[in-house]
Parts: sequence; C-alpha cells; structure tokens
Amino acid sequence: MKKSVLILLPLLFFSYAMAAVISNLTIPSNVPLNSVLTIFGNYVDTGNDTNVLCSFFLFDTADQNQVIIRLSDEYVMEDGSFFSPYQVTAPLFRRGYDYNAVVKCGGETASQLFYVGQKEDIALGITPDYLRNDLAFWLDPENSLTVVFFLFAILVSASVVYLVIGGF
Repeated sequence: MKKSVLILLPLLFFSYAMAAVISNLTIPSNVPLNSVLTIFGNYVDTGNDTNVLCSFFLFDTADQNQVIIRLSDEYVMEDGSFFSPYQVTAPLFRRGYDYNAVVKCGGETASQLFYVGQKEDIALGITPDYLRNDLAFWLDPENSLTVVFFLFAILVSASVVYLVIGGF
C-alpha cells in the first residue's frame, strides 16, 4: 500500500504541474452600449503548447442563459496572452442587463460577468470621441486650406442671408 501511494503521489503532482490555466481574465465590469468590449487574459500551459486556439462566447444571463454571439476564435500569442474585441450594440445587447463572457482555451474555461450601461452619446449620436476628432481636424495645421474654405462659405452664406432679409 505504501509503495502505491509513493508512486501515485508524484504522478498526481506532475499531472497538476503540467495543467493549463487561464489567468488574469480582464473584462470591464461596465460596458456602455455602442462601445468596444475587450476580453483579455493569459493562458499558461506548462506543457509549452504554443498553438492553442481560444473561443469566445457572450451569454445572456437574463433569458435562459443562451449564447448571444460567438466571437471569432483567436490563437494564443507567443507570450501566452489572448485578446478579442467586440462592439456592443443594440438590439443584441440591451442596456441595464448583465451578460457573461466565456473564454475557452484548450481544455480550460473561464468566465466573467459584465453589465451593459448607458451609451455615451451627448445628443443625437454625437459622442465625446466624435467632438474630440472634429476639434483635432479643425486645429490641425495641415487642414488650414479646408478651414479657410469653410469659413469663406460661412461668410458668403451669412452675406446672402443678410441681403435677403435686410435688403440692400
């Protein structure tokens, strides 16, 4: 009996040491509607299997825990990390609900819940990024000719409106 335990104990230890693990699964806890959900993590395989494919699933936790969408499969990178982005949009995702992101790499599975919150529109689809990009365009020195033409068009339009309304 003691001999079998001494033989099985190292086998158990080595089988655990050769196991693969998904660690550092990073998914934002609150994802605004119309923004990008980024799933990131590390797949550690002590067997040094570098050709591992990861699958990504998004489940609806409110309606019978069904798969909403399966994202594209991605291979684990050389450093063991994996990455998958997805644009969270309606009607697949509803504001105010929890969803479950599930990652399966090799034989290992990990999951994490995230909440879909209010979209970040200011008004009529205008977002802070949209305003920031427009301001950067107008202030860029390489676009100065465009700005001059735009201001000239505003000046001409204002002159025409003044002449029509105010008369000669």
